[in-house]
Amino acid sequence: EQKFYFKQLFKTLELMGFKQAKRCYHLSYELVMLEEGKMSSREGNVVLYSELKDVVKKEALNQVRERNISNAESISEIVTLGALKYSMMKDNNKRIIFNWKKALDFEGDTAPYIQYAHARASSILKKLGELQSEFEIEELNEKEYKLVSLLSEFPEVVEKSSVDYRPDYVSNYVYDVAKCFNEFYHECHVINAESNKEFRASLVKATKIVLHNALALLGIKAPEEM
Repeated sequence: EQKFYFKQLFKTLELMGFKQAKRCYHLSYELVMLEEGKMSSREGNVVLYSELKDVVKKEALNQVRERNISNAESISEIVTLGALKYSMMKDNNKRIIFNWKKALDFEGDTAPYIQYAHARASSILKKLGELQSEFEIEELNEKEYKLVSLLSEFPEVVEKSSVDYRPDYVSNYVYDVAKCFNEFYHECHVINAESNKEFRASLVKATKIVLHNALALLGIKAPEEM
């Protein structure tokens, strides 16, 4: 609903002699709606951001406390902001029907799911300690190869996202990485691995870096524990 307004604004800046006017770009989002329908001040069903954040944070805090994390307050703040931002950015070309329960789901296409994958990688690396810089690699299994291949796509995804003004490329990609890493985690031993231990440890480290950097591009923090 704001596209025409920004076209007028950029044209006004151009006529005023603003040198960067032609380079201005409005990254539009579709309408954000409640499950009950479109928000309207006339109908009195507008939810303020501050109110929404408070509701989401309260639930996030409850979930984090159930995991017995010492710094639950700060972690819940990170989870809350991540959930809200990711819900907006994972597909800005469709109408966004916001559901805070789905946004906080640790098992779906959500920021908490991705953040938890990062925290899981951090936990593994802490248990492993210092990694060896040189090691031999035996034949890769399907899960290892799939994760390596996906991580190698990160630079291309970032470049395409910046060229096309599509943050959803990054959000969709980082979700795929988190999902792929979790599949690897459940099927490939790392700490007690009998083979490829150093390689798998390095793969966990590489995954952690990609998850952290991809989330950072979306303005989302990646906690070390959750």
